[in-house]
Amino acid sequence: MDAKELQAGLHNLAFEVGEESNRLFFESFLEDWPDEEATTGALFGALVSTIKTMSGENRASSKYGIKLRAQLTKKRDEAEHGADVFVRFSCNEPHWQIQTTTVIQAKKLDLSRPMTSGDHTRLSDQLGKMLARTTESFVLVYSSQGIQALPAVAAQALKTKQLFDADMISWQWFLSGIFRGRMGETNSDRLPANPRIDVAIIAQAAEEEPKTRAMTAGG
Repeated sequence: MDAKELQAGLHNLAFEVGEESNRLFFESFLEDWPDEEATTGALFGALVSTIKTMSGENRASSKYGIKLRAQLTKKRDEAEHGADVFVRFSCNEPHWQIQTTTVIQAKKLDLSRPMTSGDHTRLSDQLGKMLARTTESFVLVYSSQGIQALPAVAAQALKTKQLFDADMISWQWFLSGIFRGRMGETNSDRLPANPRIDVAIIAQAAEEEPKTRAMTAGG
């Protein structure tokens, strides 16, 4: 499997994993996951569970020639750097060797109204702390539209109190970007310790020759 084939498979896997965890989000939003903290824990738990289920059934891994492994670790309360989640992604194949960490601050927002002045100030402070460490930082937004992401640089630049005034990245494309090296910090010295949630995802080529190689998900 060459680098292009591997990236195509990672993209398709990201969309399958993203669509399934997004489906679980819509099923549970405002019900089983009543607040921001509960949503964050449950969402990334669902993400890891979906990856483990796919790998256990050997379904997606055989289709794209890639096997994913994932693990979630819950740690202490939100650290001083303002981040809720680290997503660590790694792949060590002959043609694709990558190890990154994407830093995430989660926010649950109402489409019908902007943030309060207090919430906006708090978010700005959190983003400032994250960006002081690494620009590979993002706001993950939960709303009735689903899960979307916004680079912390863009969120900090936006001076309105409505994050939806900026163009968002869909959850599926966000995961694809992480899997394919379009985002993520490579220098561990820029990362503080002890986020609230630490997710590790490892990709490796499966032993069988892939049956589908073209990038199909998301257009």
